[in-house]
Amino acid sequence: MNPTTDTTTPIVERPDSGSERPVVVSIPHSGVFVPDEDRPLYAVDPDELSHAGDLYVDQLYRDAALLGATVVRTPISRFVVDLNRAPDDLSPLSVAGGRVRREVGYYGHRGVFWAVTADGSAVYREPLPADVVQRRLARYYHPYHEALRQELARTVRRHGFAILLDAHSMPSQARDGRGVGGARADIVPGNLLGESCGRALTDAVVRFWRLHDRSVTVNRPYRGGAITRTHAAPSAGVHAIQIEINRALYMCETTLRFAPGFDDVRRQCSLFVAQLGELDLRAPARRG
Repeated sequence: MNPTTDTTTPIVERPDSGSERPVVVSIPHSGVFVPDEDRPLYAVDPDELSHAGDLYVDQLYRDAALLGATVVRTPISRFVVDLNRAPDDLSPLSVAGGRVRREVGYYGHRGVFWAVTADGSAVYREPLPADVVQRRLARYYHPYHEALRQELARTVRRHGFAILLDAHSMPSQARDGRGVGGARADIVPGNLLGESCGRALTDAVVRFWRLHDRSVTVNRPYRGGAITRTHAAPSAGVHAIQIEINRALYMCETTLRFAPGFDDVRRQCSLFVAQLGELDLRAPARRG
């Protein structure tokens, strides 16, 4: 494995060619790095913001490449650019002249450049100018998605199909109207209501986690984001699923330290990747 380390590009970890499996793991939100040139733009401490990202998800899947999966991740904080949102999802509160893609509201005013924090506070002192927007998209957003496209295409060429596992974590409690209310499930697979992958993949995911005594709710409250929407193409052999892991399973959400269950969750994530690598989602050959 030979990962790149330049913060202007995604980090790509490929397994040894003899052990490669048809799995690509995307980890877009575990990074905490905020460039010095951007720090004066924030109305709040950007390091504190980064703690609200998907902390430690990269460590939960740290053995993925050893198990034959290709890993694409970034050191960049999601509060610099959110790779799991569309590049034209621009809140006018964070981007001068911006326009949100969805309804304006609590989630509508986050966007690819988050305008408000989880508690509704303003992220930036003033809307970002166009040159900052274009620099961040060109330096961080587009290279990440291009790396995913390339690795998925390479995997399909080699195996006839690819499984895209978009790895995330979520707060243990619903904090807004998107949650059903109260405590969330342990694992939330999102498949865009069945559009991003074949049923066999969703069934395998649900079966795995329930066999490991984890509660599972499919598509509630997360159906999948821009990564799933952009790269899923089941008819072309790319089956994508987003996986949200309840943070309370592996970390203390107050102190941000590892919880006693961290090692168990990490082992289960490794087993999960290994089992995905055993699936065969190639389309059956046509007869006649």
